[in-house]
Amino acid sequence: METEFNEHEEVINGLVAIGTTELAPMVKKATDAPSFKNALTDLLSIPVDRTTMREQLNNDNVPEKPTMADYLAATMIAKAAMGDTKAYEVIRDTCGQAPVQQVNQDTTIRVVTNSSEINDYGS
Repeated sequence: METEFNEHEEVINGLVAIGTTELAPMVKKATDAPSFKNALTDLLSIPVDRTTMREQLNNDNVPEKPTMADYLAATMIAKAAMGDTKAYEVIRDTCGQAPVQQVNQDTTIRVVTNSSEINDYGS
């Protein structure tokens, strides 16, 4: 685990540095939010510095006004592209392409039609 952190330390440190002027008020707002979903939505809308994002992702294809959601999505895609199968599965499942798990069930219903069958069945 320590090695994995060290490999991604630059990205993690960059993420912490991105949008720091907006982060404190957004965290305050998020903690006052009525639900965890609202808090996450607020935090994902934090503006991110485009230049820093381009440098960290080594990619010029960055939105004009990126948000934390853009940054996290790009980072997850980069991890998947580097062979991280868990990142790939999260992306696949989030896009609605999760493998379908089917359960087959065979149910037989015996219909009792007259009183003698009811008596026989109850014995």
